[in-house]
Amino acid sequence: MSNHKRLALVASLVVLPLAWGATLTSAAPIAPAAPPQQGPADVNKIKEDYKDKAEKTKEAKAKEITQKQRDEAAARALQDGALNPLMTVTAAAAPGDAPRYFSHPNYANSPLPEVGIVAGEQTVVGNPLEDRAYASDYPVGVGELAPVFVVVDQALTEGFLTAFQSWNQATAGGSPFPSAGNVFHAYVLRPTGNANEYTVLFDSGQLLVPALAAADTSESVSYGVANFAVAAGDRIAFYGQGIPVDTDVGSDILSYPAPTAPLQDTNLTLGSAEYPVLPSTRTYSFGATLIGPDQTSITGGIKKFVDELPEIPAATPDTTSYPGSDFYRIGLVEYSQRMYASDIPTTTTLRGYVQLNADLTTMGEPSYLGPAIVAQKDKPVRIEFHNLLPTGAEGNLFLPVDTTVMGSGMTPEGHEMMESMPDLVDPQVPMCNDLAMKSNLVASGDCYSDNRAIIHLHGGITPWISDG
Repeated sequence: MSNHKRLALVASLVVLPLAWGATLTSAAPIAPAAPPQQGPADVNKIKEDYKDKAEKTKEAKAKEITQKQRDEAAARALQDGALNPLMTVTAAAAPGDAPRYFSHPNYANSPLPEVGIVAGEQTVVGNPLEDRAYASDYPVGVGELAPVFVVVDQALTEGFLTAFQSWNQATAGGSPFPSAGNVFHAYVLRPTGNANEYTVLFDSGQLLVPALAAADTSESVSYGVANFAVAAGDRIAFYGQGIPVDTDVGSDILSYPAPTAPLQDTNLTLGSAEYPVLPSTRTYSFGATLIGPDQTSITGGIKKFVDELPEIPAATPDTTSYPGSDFYRIGLVEYSQRMYASDIPTTTTLRGYVQLNADLTTMGEPSYLGPAIVAQKDKPVRIEFHNLLPTGAEGNLFLPVDTTVMGSGMTPEGHEMMESMPDLVDPQVPMCNDLAMKSNLVASGDCYSDNRAIIHLHGGITPWISDG
């Protein structure tokens, strides 16, 4: 660009603001303001602010409540009398099994197996619920928690605990008052393997023995639990009063005085200073109801993971037809095979690959994924592909085909024919889906056949002409 043109361009840039009514001055350009300089005092303040922020972040992190702390707080709430959320008004129903919308685990979806479920058997553990010599053991005031901790000497079986049970004794017997109006906690304990040591798996929270329906008639009371899973060997226990007891028979374990109610998710040791064992023979009217695991029976269907996976044969390279290369002839064929050798004798029609001889006879058996071609680095591989699928009507695929997908239904000629006869078109039954006509339409060139195929290699260095 010449100097004259450059001056003209500058002049244009200067004149344009004048045309817009802007005011220009000939003052010298204003230099950009220098950034403010920070002195030592400013730098120290930034450091102090950052340190203060870091301390506050650390304090906030320390105040965060962990899941362990939540669990411990919940356990203390139960110990203090809160009711466990798993406690229900009535005993919960059997757990049953979730509906299976897609067959059953380890079974194929077709044909579906017949699954029968027998609900687990309900059992009662503990002692008989009946009147006993005392309506409470070592009671304190009505409605208060007595320092009495009892472990029922009967192991649970595997299943779901659905309710604790006690006997609401109408008469006081040798106690100062009957059962009604008194409170206790119910527990599930699990032996740890150490002598007399248990883990407290479940604490019901504070339970109240209700008023009797008839003041002079004893009755059983059920305290429902929402299907709490228990294992074989677990024990039930209670802490408090209102549970009738005989003191001349039985093997239930009494810890007295036990100053505090057990805490859920902690361990306790019977015979320790906290839970001293009082040598005695005792039987308490206390128990629980259990439901065993559901029993499932499966008939019919096809079970998965039974037969061993077939080995994929390795193809044999032809190294003489094209020296320096591995050459293979691969054919696509239709064949039948037993897919489930264990129980079902019928065969399934398949389409798969097989290695071919020079005269196009097969080498070995066809397979869905084989044969495997083992390539060597820096050695070319040549594949001659032969489509040996049946032709004519026999070449139509034995599975339903979505002929609305481009290339699977009508040919360009078929589209022209359809447009020329709009009254014969049924949108719900595409022309090439009509099995009665399809063979003729394929023969006339109006529908694509179902025996076309092309191979394609992924991950190789393949010239475009051979890329499928």
